[in-house]
Amino acid sequence: MGVKGLTSFVEHHPGLLISHKLCNTKVIVDGSSLYHTVYLDGKIERKYGGEYDVFASRIRQLFQFFFYCRIQPYVVFDGADSGDDRKLPTIIGRERDKITRSYKVSKGGDAHIIPLLVYDTFVLVLNELGIQHVTCDQEADREIALLANQYSCPVLALDSDYCIFNITFGYIPLNHVKFNFKMGPHRRPRSRFLQCKLYRVDHLLNSFTGLTVGNVALAASVLGNDFIDSGEFKSFLSKLKMPKTIQRYPIKFQNFIKLFNWLASLNDPENAEDKLMDFCSGNHQVEIREKVRLSVEGYTVQTCNFDLLEFFENRQGFYAPTYLKGYNGTELPEWLVSKVRRAELPVFIMNIITLHRVILVCQVEHTSSPSAWTCSDKLREVLYGIILKDDLKAIGDKDPENERVKFVHEYKRAGRVSVLFYTPPCLQLLTQSGRLPGLTELPRMGKHERIALFFESLGLEGSIFSSMSPTLVLYIACTMFWKRESNPKVADSHVKSLLVCMIYLLVQQSTGKETHASAKRSADGGYQVDLEASLSISSGQQLQMLKNTLELFDTPPFHDEKRVIDCEIIHGFSQFQTCLLVAKYLNKVIGRPVLDANPERFFKGSFLYNLCRHLMLKPLPHLFLSEILVKGSPLHRCYQRLEELVLGNLSAD
Repeated sequence: MGVKGLTSFVEHHPGLLISHKLCNTKVIVDGSSLYHTVYLDGKIERKYGGEYDVFASRIRQLFQFFFYCRIQPYVVFDGADSGDDRKLPTIIGRERDKITRSYKVSKGGDAHIIPLLVYDTFVLVLNELGIQHVTCDQEADREIALLANQYSCPVLALDSDYCIFNITFGYIPLNHVKFNFKMGPHRRPRSRFLQCKLYRVDHLLNSFTGLTVGNVALAASVLGNDFIDSGEFKSFLSKLKMPKTIQRYPIKFQNFIKLFNWLASLNDPENAEDKLMDFCSGNHQVEIREKVRLSVEGYTVQTCNFDLLEFFENRQGFYAPTYLKGYNGTELPEWLVSKVRRAELPVFIMNIITLHRVILVCQVEHTSSPSAWTCSDKLREVLYGIILKDDLKAIGDKDPENERVKFVHEYKRAGRVSVLFYTPPCLQLLTQSGRLPGLTELPRMGKHERIALFFESLGLEGSIFSSMSPTLVLYIACTMFWKRESNPKVADSHVKSLLVCMIYLLVQQSTGKETHASAKRSADGGYQVDLEASLSISSGQQLQMLKNTLELFDTPPFHDEKRVIDCEIIHGFSQFQTCLLVAKYLNKVIGRPVLDANPERFFKGSFLYNLCRHLMLKPLPHLFLSEILVKGSPLHRCYQRLEELVLGNLSAD
């Protein structure tokens, strides 16, 4: 949910936000708000596909500040979209905005777009740090507010809905937290705190004497949220008068003042809803009253289907049945629900099975080219087939005209608009691994069957990867799939840049850390492809030379009238990210037969853009790569083997 303009009103109106020292407490964190705020407000580069290493470092630093100040965070994520589609127009509207912003990048504009793999990177950091987290079955606002009251602690988020919930210990907007701890007057470690501003509903009630908690929720409904369009009560609001005691107030906030003042003046606050209905036409009154009821309940009901307190207190043994079902009425496997709640599987999966619908979000793309998601079409169809095989069996006598029963509704960019596509799940038999399994069959599959299924889904021979370090398999397999399926086709320079980027990030992130040699000869006499082993047998001089050279490409790209941004290069890497994300999802659904790939260790958008553009200008790029990778060094030799494996096998095909 969200009340348009309420955040700005709270910031502007005196006495609603008060100074606060955050320390010695639990805090319930809205996960989506946090990673969006850190990435977008943290001024991390976003035009070129994502700086996941920088983002991950910022997240680690933020939680380190929590640790210093004895703040125990519990991170909560939203779950699947609502089946009543009330938020769908808002979601589609946001997607249209992203497409517009993506187009503006080609004209020199900024890309206020969250990179595709930020959520995945965020969860990996949470797991690394041991931060407790959970994914709700659907929207998490009410569960977050309830958990905060149960733990007697504040909520940390950036969502105006938390100004409506009666959260006893308050709501702290993320944009009002200074993530740089301060010390108390005695300068002792236990006196450290984060300076912030805190809001409580009590502050609002004190500003408008006579206003009640219940009527604050009613006000949110009148002003407009995800249940009720802001235009429903436009006529009513226009009839309210500004109080005479307030002469000068910004026009954009006057509806808040008028409405709160009217509600506070009622002799019988309990009947405020009835008085409000007097202003609605008779034909429309029943419908609007039901919307208002649902809206108010969303803010005031103090029970939830999924008990987060029990989940966090008894994480290992706790399972609460879900009210969610497959779109065609099937029961969801317990293992699937548990993995989604633990963020081991993405919400994307739940939207597929419960709604047969996904929003394929626009990245920074060349808007004259097909959507970057087109590259991963075949892989998504296999993923849909596995997820929906059991649900499609339950169609029975359902309306055959309802295309959503059989297909996945994909909202995907086409040109500069978001278009609905009806995508059929892949249900045909696969040639090597046998019939395509459904969700109920997956737990009975052996590891070798899962590995075969993974590679066959990507159209690759698993034997290609037998001499490769397991840490590289998923990433290199995706690179090969992407090069083959890209549309428009990507250049060899794209592939070479990705391989060099892996090496650069490995060297950067291993500085000062001990590494262990694991290079060995495989059964056929060749060397195992292992970047970490190659790193461990490189000399200090080689590593320093390589690092110094590659760092030249790790800078913000420069553009002017003569050197305009090349969106075709960016689009190629955006295609890769869709392939990597879908392959990661597939790997997770079928039980992780191959090791997961961490974006911060493989992908750095500005580096990739700079290097790829440079390679495209070189008449002999292989000589240039030999130079920057220190010709003859272990990492250079490993790069050559990777390049031959990727481009050589694709050429053979």
